Amino acid sequence: MVLKSLLAEVLIDFTLVSDNSGCDIKTITLNSRETSDSALFTAIKGFQKDGHLYVMDAYKNGCRNFIIEDSSLLNDEIKSNSSIALVKNSRIAIGKISRVLYNYPDKILNVTGVTGTKGKTTVTTLLYHIISRKINASYFTTIRYKAGDMFGDSERTTMEADKLQYLLDKSVQSQEKTAIIEVSSHAVTLHRVEDVEWNGGIFTSFSRDHLDLYGTMEAYFEAKLDFFRALNASPKNNKFAVINIDDPKGSDVVKIVNSTVEVITVSTQVKNATYYIKKSTFTKTGMIISFIHNTEEIMLEFFNLQGHFNTVNSMLAVAAAHKSGLSFDEIKTALQDFPGVDGRFDVVVNNDPYTVIVDYAHTPDSLSGILDECRKIAKNKVFIVFGCTGDRDTEKREIMGEIACNKADYSIITNDDTYTENENQIVEMIVKGYHKSGAVEGKDFCIVLDRKKAIEEALRIAQEGDVVLLAGMGHEKIQILGTVKHPHNDRETVLQHIKNNIDQ
Repeated sequence: MVLKSLLAEVLIDFTLVSDNSGCDIKTITLNSRETSDSALFTAIKGFQKDGHLYVMDAYKNGCRNFIIEDSSLLNDEIKSNSSIALVKNSRIAIGKISRVLYNYPDKILNVTGVTGTKGKTTVTTLLYHIISRKINASYFTTIRYKAGDMFGDSERTTMEADKLQYLLDKSVQSQEKTAIIEVSSHAVTLHRVEDVEWNGGIFTSFSRDHLDLYGTMEAYFEAKLDFFRALNASPKNNKFAVINIDDPKGSDVVKIVNSTVEVITVSTQVKNATYYIKKSTFTKTGMIISFIHNTEEIMLEFFNLQGHFNTVNSMLAVAAAHKSGLSFDEIKTALQDFPGVDGRFDVVVNNDPYTVIVDYAHTPDSLSGILDECRKIAKNKVFIVFGCTGDRDTEKREIMGEIACNKADYSIITNDDTYTENENQIVEMIVKGYHKSGAVEGKDFCIVLDRKKAIEEALRIAQEGDVVLLAGMGHEKIQILGTVKHPHNDRETVLQHIKNNIDQ
């Protein structure tokens, strides 16, 4: 399909700057290094880089079809040999065009989106694990993705529309029936899931995050609601929304969902919820949940899931799986070999002689919750190693410092991903929270900027019965300092430290 015809089919306004390509478009990309004569390069003005600066690179790679927002950088050679369309918003264009190029895969698949501040990855991973026992499925999380025979580590929570639609098409080609997608607020706002026809949506929670993009909590929550508005607008039949109504914002989600969507509620507090969690018991291997559904009391055992916050997360996944056609007996069987979720309350060492937990907690609410869980299982002291991400919400740093100071016995403040922000500036903001609580450096906390050394120091001073929490980076395998990516994984750092001590 040529560019002009493609744009006419997706029904977006455009101005044809030139129409001299003649090349049939088969793929679409934001990356100039992935272009060829059959590719459509879409230039996006990003937060750090402007894709328009790479149009010439794409052209040199043989690309002759372009979507742009700014024509000022085009030269006569590119215009004479290419088809170029000027649009108001390249992000909207790539979402719509990708669906057309890859044969509208979301129309064919049963697509469920999981959104919320916390719990998305756990719910998505657990739901996929359960459903895949009966239904061929693909899934996309912050940690990894799998579609057909394609799988890999994820670069962000929700991938860009060109890659997402490409992989959904692979899922269709592999005869998969269902796709489960972790949907960030960024993905909604930046049109990564543009026009996706949803079958279901899951709301996990809402708390402070991403104020660097949204400015206010109200604007951030509107992005979450926009996902459910898209669910309302989807032409699919038998749509559903599974909603955590223990969260104060859950009732707002219930209200926004229209009559075309079945509302399924999960709660530990509201007895008339669709799934009322009556009791949860924690074991060495996980937890046992008793719940009421349709007046029947049912018990399920969850393996490799810990923490009170995971009671609702787990039941959100169960509710969605049951709605998707699995019986509770089938769900029970699937849970028996659930391996857990990387970097989500990930117990690396369990009372040997201390406990080490790796968790992705990077917001005030998630940090507070995970420290509460650590306190419950600690037989002695709670230590925390954490930092805050650079070039992001600066106001939460002092808040997180105060939380860590008040809920842990000792803190080692270190680097998270600093990006381009000065590491000392980030730490100074965190330390304000400690000073606000009257903490003294050296007695209540210390600063070790090298994250590997900070973790090793925590393990050196930990005693029998202590809990060491490594917060913020979770599953991540690289640490970004400045513009340089360094290999790093909290779990591997712990295991290597232990191995080195044994070898000595």
